Amino acid sequence: MLALSAPAAWAQENDDRPRFKVIEASTRLVDEVFFLDARIAFDFNAEAIEALDHGVPLTVELQIEVLETRDLLWDSTTATLNQYYRIEYRALVTQYLVTNLNTGELSSHTNLEAALAMLGQVTEFPMLDRRL
Repeated sequence: MLALSAPAAWAQENDDRPRFKVIEASTRLVDEVFFLDARIAFDFNAEAIEALDHGVPLTVELQIEVLETRDLLWDSTTATLNQYYRIEYRALVTQYLVTNLNTGELSSHTNLEAALAMLGQVTEFPMLDRRL
């Protein structure tokens, strides 16, 4: 079983904190390594967007938990992994930049929607070696 979480996941409906929704997530085994592919929709609140548009970079932590489901006991966490991203707006060139802080990979986008879509694309993330 796979769990994707972030502090915003537990926000109440009337809460103003940013939210996210996992649209889809799947894993596959390639050469004894489990890889994650996921699509996540981010819904930043007005304050976060205003801060971003005024040059304040935002850091997003994607926490991935691999759980072992058990019938008679509580589920057990097999592994916890963190993926960090930074999203920032560069007013001079009117570009939103998304940086994967784990790999250094950088992408630029002309609008916030495209940047958030990129932020929500998790592709071929190596989660766990099958032998562990």
